[in-house]
Amino acid sequence: MALLLRKIRHKRWFVATHDLDAPLPADPLADLNTNNNNLSLWEIFPDRSNLDDVLVGLAATFDHVSNIDLAIVDTTRLSSPVPQTQMTNGRTTYAKAASYHRDFLDLTAQQIIEFADCIRRHASLEGFSEREVAALLAQAIREGRLDLSDLRPDVQTHLQKKNLL
Repeated sequence: MALLLRKIRHKRWFVATHDLDAPLPADPLADLNTNNNNLSLWEIFPDRSNLDDVLVGLAATFDHVSNIDLAIVDTTRLSSPVPQTQMTNGRTTYAKAASYHRDFLDLTAQQIIEFADCIRRHASLEGFSEREVAALLAQAIREGRLDLSDLRPDVQTHLQKKNLL
């Protein structure tokens, strides 16, 4: 695993990434919420060739079409060894992306803080607009990689009203 993606909210990370000498603010930690001490992440190939599929996989879980903010971290930047990792389906209806989903297992609070600091110092913070996300979903549907019926009703309506299909 070379690159890991975590969906975040840029607004929470703005202050944290602009003054690296200041203590890590608490708000960015809200983007690293865990479930049973496991953290949901997506593997991104070093050449980023699967990034669009991961974005479609994320967007396929949304109730509404919206922008996606994310952090991409090179695992070599982690200050300690990579936690135990397990493949999971990521709760997406987009099968192609499901194989890229990973969970960090049995994390401690200290590991979450270290990961947040790694994001703060080393991640590529990127954003995709609502329009870009809709275009990726529509392209996956047109190419037969995603079924429109796998999306939530408001997402289906949005794509149809924008004449993207």
